[in-house]
Amino acid sequence: MSLPADQAKAVTDFLVTRKNPRIKSGVMKPGTPEQLARGEKLYRDHGCQNRHFTPAKTVKGYAGGTSSTLFLKINERLQADWVYRFNQSPNDFEPENGAYIPKPPLPDEDIYAITAYRMTLK
Repeated sequence: MSLPADQAKAVTDFLVTRKNPRIKSGVMKPGTPEQLARGEKLYRDHGCQNRHFTPAKTVKGYAGGTSSTLFLKINERLQADWVYRFNQSPNDFEPENGAYIPKPPLPDEDIYAITAYRMTLK
């Protein structure tokens, strides 16, 4: 079942007003060139592009995507503060969801750099 466009917009407008107390607004800023470079390196070193659809200069326009969330146009769909907080501890949002969490967990500055990089993906 789908909603007419005006009703879908009303639902969307309502949902964006909802606040989650676990998410602090304004934490994520556009990354510095150094943070973005570090975030891209970490993203590749941890194989994130293998699990997530990631923009690429291919015929399809993406690569990866074998087992997880679509990162194409992520900055148009998700708020950076939410992505950052989710990546700090996915199980806080979806217990035992199977999300890859490096062992030992990455330090917050690395999660921040990866999030800043991911939010640049088109």
